[in-house]
Amino acid sequence: MLAPARPTAAVALNKNKNKSMTASELAIQSTSLQMWGAFIIIIGAMVVLAWDRLPDEIGSIAIITALLLFFTFLPVTGANGENLLGPKTILAGFANPILFTILSLLVMGQGLFQTGAIEYPTKIVTRLGRHKPALAFVAALLVAGLTSAFLNNTPVLVIFIPIISAMALSIGLNLGRALMPLSFITILGGMTTLIGSSANLIVAAVAEEGGLAPIEFFDFTRPGLVLAGVGALYVIFVLPRIVHTPARESKNKNRIRGRQFLTDIFLFRP
Repeated sequence: MLAPARPTAAVALNKNKNKSMTASELAIQSTSLQMWGAFIIIIGAMVVLAWDRLPDEIGSIAIITALLLFFTFLPVTGANGENLLGPKTILAGFANPILFTILSLLVMGQGLFQTGAIEYPTKIVTRLGRHKPALAFVAALLVAGLTSAFLNNTPVLVIFIPIISAMALSIGLNLGRALMPLSFITILGGMTTLIGSSANLIVAAVAEEGGLAPIEFFDFTRPGLVLAGVGALYVIFVLPRIVHTPARESKNKNRIRGRQFLTDIFLFRP
């Protein structure tokens, strides 16, 4: 009788290859599980932030806590066995210089408001509004868009809300139809420069970290002006006509929300 043939080296290599493929498939399945878990957390974050009953601070802390716990118990391991999405990686965004840049722009915008630096342009627009309120409203929107190109669009929006609200009352325009164009016009103006939008700052930082050439201050200006110009025409002439506001509630809401008040509270120890 013939002796059974011994497994050759080729057969042994095929077995090792099948084992390695099985390990890689398991790794892919594990990574896909963590990916789907991350998607679920992102969807939950959108729901939590859109739910008005829960404060944004509590919702944000809950989202970060969920991410930390999820990737601690289901880590994404690298080649050396380390967790690629550990607490250090997840919380690294709080030490990003872009975050401090955005916060500094918010402080700068509030400083301009508190010191009265924009008081003179506001008076000019207000005087124009006495004679031609509709033209003054459009001018105020354009000034807000121009200002948001050199400041972050969020503080510019806060600064111009009282101005636009007063002008909307003077021309009999509902606040919803007035403030919605203000929001969009500041976003469009912020797209034209590096610091005008938080998204531009983040993109510039990621590009520089990836080894690309640094993005300069006015690199966004050419495409941004095209988008801002077309968008401004739409925001000024079309958007106020299509924003739906209840006819019965418009007058009452204008009366209630037309006045804006700023209050400073000083606390002294006894």
